[in-house]
Amino acid sequence: MYKIISVEVCDDVLVDPTDPPGKPVVADSAKNFIKVQWEKPKRDGGAPVTGYNIERKDPRTGTWNKLNDEPIKVLVLCIICRLFAHQK
Repeated sequence: MYKIISVEVCDDVLVDPTDPPGKPVVADSAKNFIKVQWEKPKRDGGAPVTGYNIERKDPRTGTWNKLNDEPIKVLVLCIICRLFAHQK
């Protein structure tokens, strides 16, 4: 399970709150990768969206872990191998 935890915007021109982006969905997967994508927010609040932060829920512990260090600038995240290293 994935969720977008925040949307990065250019703060100096933000007029209204930004709508949330679409719910992340698994677009493709195999044994060693997963591709997650989502829709951009319907309204950007008057400021361009500059990136997204996304988390993954660990099915064993139920805790959410942030997947990216820097905001993701596109509407797709492809994660290779590292998610699967701890799952057996």
